[in-house]
Amino acid sequence: MVYIDIPLTEDIRAAVAASWGYEGDSERLFGGEESAAYRVGEAVVRVGSRQRDPREMEWCHGIATAARAVPEVVAPLARADGTTLEMVAGRPVTLAVTGAAGAVGGYAVELAKADGLTVVADAAPRDIGRVREFGADHIVERGPQVAARIRRSAPGGVAGLVDGSMQTTEAVPAVADGGTIAEPRGWTGPAGRGIHVIPVMVTDGMTDTERLDALRRRAEDGILTLRVADVLPAEKAAEAHRLLEAGGLRGRLVLDFSEQRVRRRPIAEGRSDRAFHRAA
Repeated sequence: MVYIDIPLTEDIRAAVAASWGYEGDSERLFGGEESAAYRVGEAVVRVGSRQRDPREMEWCHGIATAARAVPEVVAPLARADGTTLEMVAGRPVTLAVTGAAGAVGGYAVELAKADGLTVVADAAPRDIGRVREFGADHIVERGPQVAARIRRSAPGGVAGLVDGSMQTTEAVPAVADGGTIAEPRGWTGPAGRGIHVIPVMVTDGMTDTERLDALRRRAEDGILTLRVADVLPAEKAAEAHRLLEAGGLRGRLVLDFSEQRVRRRPIAEGRSDRAFHRAA
C-alpha cells in the first residue's frame, strides 16, 4: 500500500481564508492518510477523512461547543452561516484557535513570579503590554521559531515550560535537558533529551481542595489577577457562547444569576477585575 500524507492544499488554504479569515505560513502538527492538522497563525486547521459524514461532524462539534467550559475541550470555530466545517475536494475542513493570552499563560506567569522564578513568555504584538503586566521578565514574539527566541533569553534552555497554546514539538527545543513541559491540552510527547511531558487535566485537580484553597488565597491577596472580559445576565447565555466561539477574548465571560441582573460595563483593556472580585 502506498502511504499518502494529506497536504494543506491551496484550495484548503483559500477555503480557510474565505470562511474563517485565517491565512499565512503553516506548520504540520500531525497527520497521515485519514486526517491531518496544521497550525496557521494562532489557529489549527484540521483536514478530515473523506469517509466522515459532515452531519455527524456537525453534531460532534455541537457537543464540543456545549462543553467549552472545560479547558481541555477545543471546539471548532463557526463560519458566518453557523456551520463549523467546509468541504474541500471531498474532505471536511475545520478550524480551532489554540492561543489565548491572559488565561492559562497569564496565571502561570503570575504564579511563577510569586515563587521567585524568572519567566520568559511569548506573546503576539497586541498582547505584549498585557503579558508584561503579568510580570514576565523577558517577552519574545510568538510563532514559528519561538524556541530559538526563548533560547536567546535563556541560552541553557528553560527548566520548565507551560504550553498554554499547544505548540508541543515546536516548543520542545526551548527546554533544557531533563526539564519539564506542562501540557494543558493533553499532549504526552515524546520530547527526547530526558524531558518530562506532564499532561494537565482539570479533572485531576477538581477534588484537590488544598491546592484550590491556596489558589483562592492568592487571588484574594492580589497575586492572581482574575480577568473578566464581560459580565452578562444569565438569560444572555447564548450571546456568551457566540462571543466565546468568535475567539479573541482577553479574560473570562461571567453569567450573572443575581436577581437584579444588572449588566456591568466591560472591563477596559489591560484593567483587572480585582475590584469586582472583592466586591462580589
